[in-house]
Formats: sequence, C-alpha cells, structure tokens
Amino acid sequence: MRQENHPILSATSRNTRSRNSRYALNLDYLMELADGDQDFVTEVIQMFLADAPEVLRQSIAYLKTGNYTLLKIGVHKLKSSIRMLGNETLAQLAQDIENDIQDNNNLDEIRMVFIEFVMGVRQLLDSLRCEINKR
Repeated sequence: MRQENHPILSATSRNTRSRNSRYALNLDYLMELADGDQDFVTEVIQMFLADAPEVLRQSIAYLKTGNYTLLKIGVHKLKSSIRMLGNETLAQLAQDIENDIQDNNNLDEIRMVFIEFVMGVRQLLDSLRCEINKR
C-alpha cells in the first residue's frame, strides 16, 4: 500500500484512538503558565480545538501532494501549541519531521513519522474535547 493512501491520512479516517499513552493529555505546564487561571486554560484549549483540525487537514494534503515545504510550516504551527498543552512527545515528533524535511531525509521515514504525529494529534484533540466538556 502506498503511504499516501494510508488510512490515517484519509480525511474520513476516524480511528484516532491510540493505545499508546505517550499522547495522553497533561495540562500541568499550561496550568503553570496560566498561574491557575482556568479561563485562560479553557481559552487556550478552545483555540487549539478551533485551529488545529484545519492545520492538520492541510498538512495531510501537503504530504499527499509532496509539498514538504508547506508540510513543514503546518507541523511547525502545531508544535508550539502542542508543547504548551504539555505533550512533549508530540512536540518532539513535530521537531523530527521539521528536521527531516530540512535535511532532505528519506521521504518514507518522514511519512511514517508524520502518520504517527497525525494519530497523536487526533488523540490529543479527542482528549481536549473531553476536557472542555468537563468545564
């Protein structure tokens, strides 16, 4: 199967539940930045939920069309928000993708890391939706 047709990269794929806890939600860093301000935390989460799905969708399209320059930009946009939301594993995957594109590394490797990144971001989005519903 070609990587471009991988089900994770399909816009209709809803299999976002990973059994890997590396993508678990951890709002400790954001709470520290917010100095306990729950309204700020809620606002940051809502902004990510509003913006990230479209950036992710565009990034998937960039990978499918081979536009690695724009893929790198999309991944970079997500990275800082993901780091603020306390998921260093996903932020590191984003950094790895950026570095691999910058260094013109193996495109198959970039695709595989990006698939893992997409799965993790989707899990993070699901966790954040649950979190926002609790508030």
